[in-house]
Amino acid sequence: MSPSNGGTGVDTLTGLALGSGTSNFTAVTYVPITSFTPVLNFGGSPTGITYSTQSGYYQQIGNVVYFGIELILSSKGSESGSATITGLPVAAASLDTEGTALVQNVTLTPTNLYSYYQISNATTTVLLYQNTIAGVQSALADTNFANNSEVFITGLYFV
Repeated sequence: MSPSNGGTGVDTLTGLALGSGTSNFTAVTYVPITSFTPVLNFGGSPTGITYSTQSGYYQQIGNVVYFGIELILSSKGSESGSATITGLPVAAASLDTEGTALVQNVTLTPTNLYSYYQISNATTTVLLYQNTIAGVQSALADTNFANNSEVFITGLYFV
């Protein structure tokens, strides 16, 4: 079967990258939408944290991972320290990735405008931050969260 795009791009049926001709195929990693279990940590520990909703999904196409995380707490547990989410299914490449994180029922410092996430180089951990209008960032921590806090993140990163 000859591709309709003249032999360039990705064959959407097979997930294979097409070269200059139909005999020059390169395999492209393809993972269909798959669930995973994200885990909220404070100071690196999830001790005592319980959820009414704890879900994640991802899809990998080539070197891009698309993902979504939904965490709704029923108890924030007893640990203290910076908030992180562990359990991404594939480690990020050597690039920092950032995006907006929707957090609800949390207390941000009054001068902070928004929250965001960062995935650091070669990790499977999401870091959670708040940012001021002046661009000063600080980590979200257990003191920002309540027993009914919610975290929603959708984004992508490179592997």
